[in-house]
Amino acid sequence: MLHRLMPLSTFPITTHQALPQHLRFGQGQDIFVRRHVDTTAQSPIRFSARISPNAMHCAVTSFERETGFPDLALTSRKIEEAVAQAIEQVCQEKDIKVLYAGYDPTCSVARGVAVPGSDLDGLTIVVNKKARPFKKTLVQRLSYEPAYRQLIAFNPKSDDSQGIKVINTREIDIYKNHILKREAVAPAKDWDAICRVRQFMALVAYGKPLREDYPIKWKDLAELNQKDSRREPDYYSPLLKRPPKAKYIYRQRLAELYPTLTLAEKWIIIKTQQDNTARRYQPKLQPSVPLEFSPQHDYYAELCSLRDKGLLIQLDPESPELIAAWSPLYIGQEIELESRL
Repeated sequence: MLHRLMPLSTFPITTHQALPQHLRFGQGQDIFVRRHVDTTAQSPIRFSARISPNAMHCAVTSFERETGFPDLALTSRKIEEAVAQAIEQVCQEKDIKVLYAGYDPTCSVARGVAVPGSDLDGLTIVVNKKARPFKKTLVQRLSYEPAYRQLIAFNPKSDDSQGIKVINTREIDIYKNHILKREAVAPAKDWDAICRVRQFMALVAYGKPLREDYPIKWKDLAELNQKDSRREPDYYSPLLKRPPKAKYIYRQRLAELYPTLTLAEKWIIIKTQQDNTARRYQPKLQPSVPLEFSPQHDYYAELCSLRDKGLLIQLDPESPELIAAWSPLYIGQEIELESRL
């Protein structure tokens, strides 16, 4: 029987108390909710028959040119710049002004170790008008336009659009009034807005802004936030002090070894990454899928070479599958990988 680790689906939850005790894992943003996922329908990747060296060369050079890969710092900058550009385009279309845009300082883009297909965790934007049409247009642009899909993976059909939050100034005024009035309990109609602004203040204090020249500084709001008995805890700075995740270490190893790989090995790396990115647009599929590993595979020799270099991992010696060590991983797999470092 094929051994599989239990897949875990991950997403941030801002309050640790929001989950029953048996579902809690870590603190603050470091919470993972166990979900049983049927993986039997997800057959391993098996590339088609060998393609010509010329076609392979064109695919590899095009991917490297468009994404900056394997320079992870350059890829991270390109992702950040692409999101900033998309935000600016939507502002012009909707005649909306952005007062702030920032994201989680602990994610791979902020750390400069992103691979193509990463996103900006916790992306939060403050606008001066209605937030809903702005967010809808931004998500569509990032999700469907080819210029962005190669670099960024936002799932337009997910419940929260991969965590993008858009706040308008009216919601900030509601929060200010709530604190100034010293209300013990906010009116029900204002509760959602107040919660969003609380999360925003935690990000403003420690997050990474997309630009440094936003027109409004949040000093007065930060001072009000200190009077808020229910303000969000500082969960970013403790996370910044933690050791890097296993997949970040593997990504750096991939960047170092990539120039030494053969053309076919580079092509396998890129095809695997593209497939994992494409799957993030499909809510019913997990973001990582194994590669078929058997002597009958058209690229068996190259897969063996990549496995021996530690870039593809065979979690179970008896399993005819490999996983990409740098891809989004189930938590069980990442714990397994950390024991190998």
